[in-house]
Amino acid sequence: MNSNSSVPLIGAGRSPLAKHFALLYFFVSLLPLGACKSESRTFNVADFGAVADGRSDAGPAFRKAIAAAIAAGPGGVLQVGAGSWYLLPVEGEDSCLPIFNARGLTVCGEPGKTELIIAAPRSSTFLLKQCEKTTIRGFTVDYDPLPFTQGKIVAVDSKAGTFDMKTDSGYPSLGEPMFALNTAKYERWGMIMDYQTRWLKPGVPDFVLMGVFTPLEGGVWRLKVAQGEESKQRFMIPGDYFVQLARGGGAVFRVEESSDCTIEDNMVYSSPTGSVFSIGSDGLIVRGLRVCFKPGADRLISTDADGIHCQNNIKGPLIEDCSFDGMADDGINLYSRATIVREVRSPVELIVSGGVAMKLGDRLQILNPQSGQVRGETTVTQIKSQIDKQKIILAEPVQGMVAGEDHLSADTSYNLTRCGAGYVIRNNQFGRFRGRGTLLRAGDGLVESNAYTDPSSDDIMLANAPDWPEGPIPWSITIRDNTFTGGSRDPKILIQAFRLGHQLAQSRSLRDITIEGNRFINPPGVAISIGAAQGILIRNNQIEIEAGSEFKSKQPFIKLTNAQGVTIEDLAVSDPEKNRPTVIQIDPSVEEGAEGVKIKNLNTNPDHADVVMDLRDP
Repeated sequence: MNSNSSVPLIGAGRSPLAKHFALLYFFVSLLPLGACKSESRTFNVADFGAVADGRSDAGPAFRKAIAAAIAAGPGGVLQVGAGSWYLLPVEGEDSCLPIFNARGLTVCGEPGKTELIIAAPRSSTFLLKQCEKTTIRGFTVDYDPLPFTQGKIVAVDSKAGTFDMKTDSGYPSLGEPMFALNTAKYERWGMIMDYQTRWLKPGVPDFVLMGVFTPLEGGVWRLKVAQGEESKQRFMIPGDYFVQLARGGGAVFRVEESSDCTIEDNMVYSSPTGSVFSIGSDGLIVRGLRVCFKPGADRLISTDADGIHCQNNIKGPLIEDCSFDGMADDGINLYSRATIVREVRSPVELIVSGGVAMKLGDRLQILNPQSGQVRGETTVTQIKSQIDKQKIILAEPVQGMVAGEDHLSADTSYNLTRCGAGYVIRNNQFGRFRGRGTLLRAGDGLVESNAYTDPSSDDIMLANAPDWPEGPIPWSITIRDNTFTGGSRDPKILIQAFRLGHQLAQSRSLRDITIEGNRFINPPGVAISIGAAQGILIRNNQIEIEAGSEFKSKQPFIKLTNAQGVTIEDLAVSDPEKNRPTVIQIDPSVEEGAEGVKIKNLNTNPDHADVVMDLRDP
C-alpha cells in the first residue's frame, strides 16, 4: 500500500483473530441506527423498577437503565413502554434524564402511547452531552406543574400600573418559586390573550414585561407591569385573559456538544423554554416533532419558548416533517452568539471576549454594528484563552476594527463555522404561535416545501441582530416551494441586514438569496421585503388575493430597499379586486438602473395602475 494513502487496511498489522473482530465491528457499525444489534444490548426501564402509574418517581430507574444501555456500547437500546411515567431530576441537577458520552444509543418509547410527565417545572427532560449518533424517539412530554399560569383580568388600574388577574382553576399560583426565579428582563413577561381563539388579543403588543406580583383574596393576584411598559395597559380590559410565563431553565430535548444525534417522532405539550435546544452540536436531525396544545386541555399556550433553538452549532440541523403550534416564541431559530472586540493590537491580532466556542481554522465575520457593514471575513490561526477573554491571530488582516467594552461600542465577530450553516428545513407546518416562523441568521441553507399559516410575526426572517447581539449576516440561502397563507401584517419573507437600533444596515451585506416557486395566499402585508442586500433572485412565485378577501392594504406585494443585483422574473399576481395599488415598490435607496433591479415576465390579473412603483431618480 502507498504510504501516503489516507485509507488504512482494516486490521493491518494485527493477528488473524484481531483482524476478524475488526472486520466484524466495521460491518456491525454499518447497521441502521437504533437497530438492536443483540439482545444483550436491549434494555427496558420496567426491568429496573420503573412503574408507569403517573405518580411514582421513575427517574432513578430510568437513569440506571440509561447507564446500562450506554455501558453496553454502540447499539444499545433502551425501551420505554406505554403509559404515563412520572419523572423528577436528582436534587440539584437541571435535567431528569442526563445522557453523557453515549455512542450509538437509542432511547425509544411507543409514539402516542409513552408519556413523560416532568414534575420539575424548570428542568430539562433529556440532556444529551458529548454524545454521538444517539436517538431519542417516540415520546410525548408534558409538565406538571405547568411552567406558566393563566387567568382572567378582572380589574385594570392604569394610573398605578397594575391589573388584577384571577388564576384559572388547576393552574399554578403566582406564588410558586418558579415565578420568582424569573429575574432577567426578557424572561419575566406575559401576554394578553383571547380565551375563545387561544390567540393573542387582536391589535395588542405581543408581550408585556412584568414587575412584582401581590396576592389578594379569592385566588386573585395584582400584577404590576415593569417600568416603561405602562402604555401597554391601554390594551387591557376586564374579561381579557393573561398568560404569565415562568420561562427559564431547561428544554425538553437539550443537546450539547454532540454530533449526528436524532430527535424523532416526539410530541411536546409544554416546556419551561423550548422543545429542542441545541448548543455547540453538529449534524442534528429533528424529524417528526409535534409541538401542540394538549388535547382536551384549555391551555392558551404550549411551550414557553421556541420550537427548535440552535446556538453555535457546526453543521446546521436537518428539520423535517415537524409541526409547531401554540408556542410563546419562534418556531425555528438558528444563530451564533457574538464575541466582542476588546483590543485591536494589529489587523491580524485581537483580544476578544470569551464564552463563545472558537477553534483553530474557524472562519469569522467581523461586523461594524454602528453601520451594519461587514469589515471582513477571516480565519483563526492561533488562539490563547484566558479567564474571560481570548487572544486570536487571524490569517487575513481586517482593517479599521474598533475595540470597546460591549456590543454597543465595539465591533463584534460571528463564527461562520459555528453558526449552524448548511441547514435544511423542509416539509414542516407552522401554525399559530407568538413569534416568527423561521428565524435564520446562519447561511448556506435550504428552506423548502413548508406551510406557514399564522405566526404572529414574519413567516421567514433572514437577518442579523446586532442589538442582542446575534448573527452572522446570512448568505447563500434558497427559499422554495413554500406556501404562505394569511397570517400577520409583517412581511411573509423578510430579508434584511441590520445595524444597531434595529435599523436597516447602511451597506448591502446580506447576499445571494434565491426565492423561487413559492405561493402567497392572501398576505395581509408585504409578501417579500428585501433590505440592505444584494444578489437576490425572485423567480416563479405566485401571489393570490382571493375574491372577497378582507386583506386590503396600501403596501406593495414586493418591497425593495437599499439593494442591488435583484432579479424578479416570472411573477404571477392575482388580485381581482385590486386590494393593492402596487405590485413592486423600488425605494430611492436601491441601486440605479439594471444594476439595481431587473424585472421580466411580470403577469398581473388584472393590471394594476402601478405595477412597478420606481421611486428612484429618473
